Amino acid sequence: MLAALAEADAARVLDLGCGSGALLVELLANRRYTEIVGADVSSVSLRLAERRLKLDRLPERQRDRVRLVQTALTYHDDRLRGFDAAVLMEVIEHVDEERLPALEAAVSGTRRRRR
Repeated sequence: MLAALAEADAARVLDLGCGSGALLVELLANRRYTEIVGADVSSVSLRLAERRLKLDRLPERQRDRVRLVQTALTYHDDRLRGFDAAVLMEVIEHVDEERLPALEAAVSGTRRRRR
């Protein structure tokens, strides 16, 4: 996943369905990622991600690069717009088949429009 993001020259990355934040930790370790957002429907998962990232102990400059957002991935959310890349790692298999079109529409709305 990290190689694909680097190949895409992504700097602003969404981790949709971030869970406990394993990928977020990897992204935060690399300065190329200037804005990192982890989104999950589960407040418990987001608290785990916050602890895994050690947000309360990060230097301000690093902490400002990462944000956690509680949201359902099958609904449009303006906070998730304009990013270079969106990752859905181990997410699709947890979405009911009839909700997949809503997920696709919501994710396609996160893309940064190229000029």
